[in-house]
Amino acid sequence: MNLKRYRVNNIKEALKFIKRDLGPDALIVSTRQVKEGKGAFGMFGKTMLEVTAAPGE
Repeated sequence: MNLKRYRVNNIKEALKFIKRDLGPDALIVSTRQVKEGKGAFGMFGKTMLEVTAAPGE
């Protein structure tokens, strides 16, 4: 299974990238919130959405 990860601001942005890269039949496998940025443990970072997707078959 070929998985691809995206770090985006919102799910709409993720869907745009997923459809462009993997096609309209792609499946979202998982989503989670992550901190991205500077500082210890990302304390001062921005909260992003990490979306993992796979191409549809």
